[in-house]
Amino acid sequence: MRLPASRVLSRQLKVSRNIVKNAYHDLRSHGYLSSAGTRGTFVRVHIAGRRNLEFGK
Repeated sequence: MRLPASRVLSRQLKVSRNIVKNAYHDLRSHGYLSSAGTRGTFVRVHIAGRRNLEFGK
Protein backbone atom coordinates (compact mmCIF):
# COMPACT_ATOMS: atom_id res chain seq x y z
CA MET A 1 0.00 0.00 0.00
CA ARG A 2 1.47 3.31 -1.08
CA LEU A 3 1.35 6.23 1.34
CA PRO A 4 0.77 9.83 0.26
CA ALA A 5 3.76 12.13 -0.11
CA SER A 6 4.66 13.93 3.12
CA ARG A 7 3.71 17.28 1.59
CA VAL A 8 0.25 16.00 0.61
CA LEU A 9 -0.42 14.25 3.92
CA SER A 10 0.68 17.25 5.98
CA ARG A 11 -1.79 19.43 4.05
CA GLN A 12 -4.60 16.89 4.53
CA LEU A 13 -3.94 16.59 8.26
CA LYS A 14 -3.18 20.32 8.68
CA VAL A 15 0.10 19.62 10.47
CA SER A 16 3.71 20.56 9.81
CA ARG A 17 5.46 18.60 7.06
CA ASN A 18 8.25 17.87 9.58
CA ILE A 19 5.77 15.99 11.77
CA VAL A 20 4.83 13.72 8.86
CA LYS A 21 8.46 13.28 7.79
CA ASN A 22 9.45 12.35 11.36
CA ALA A 23 6.56 9.88 11.63
CA TYR A 24 7.52 8.27 8.29
CA HIS A 25 11.15 8.09 9.46
CA ASP A 26 10.21 6.45 12.77
CA LEU A 27 7.93 3.91 11.06
CA ARG A 28 10.66 3.15 8.50
CA SER A 29 13.27 2.65 11.24
CA HIS A 30 10.97 0.14 12.97
CA GLY A 31 10.44 -1.75 9.72
CA TYR A 32 6.81 -0.80 9.09
CA LEU A 33 7.53 1.25 5.96
CA SER A 34 9.91 1.01 3.04
CA SER A 35 10.97 3.72 0.62
CA ALA A 36 11.33 3.16 -3.09
CA GLY A 37 13.05 6.36 -4.17
CA THR A 38 10.85 8.45 -6.43
CA ARG A 39 8.14 5.75 -6.44
CA GLY A 40 7.15 6.67 -2.89
CA THR A 41 6.79 5.19 0.57
CA PHE A 42 5.03 1.89 1.09
CA VAL A 43 3.65 -0.09 4.03
CA ARG A 44 5.62 -3.30 4.42
CA VAL A 45 3.37 -6.37 4.47
CA HIS A 46 5.99 -8.69 5.97
CA ILE A 47 8.08 -7.47 8.86
CA ALA A 48 11.10 -9.59 9.77
CA GLY A 49 10.63 -11.40 13.06
CA ARG A 50 6.90 -10.74 13.14
CA ARG A 51 3.92 -12.50 11.69
CA ASN A 52 2.58 -11.33 8.34
CA LEU A 53 0.05 -8.54 8.50
CA GLU A 54 -3.33 -9.15 6.96
CA PHE A 55 -5.13 -6.04 5.77
CA GLY A 56 -8.87 -5.93 5.31
CA LYS A 57 -9.67 -8.89 7.55
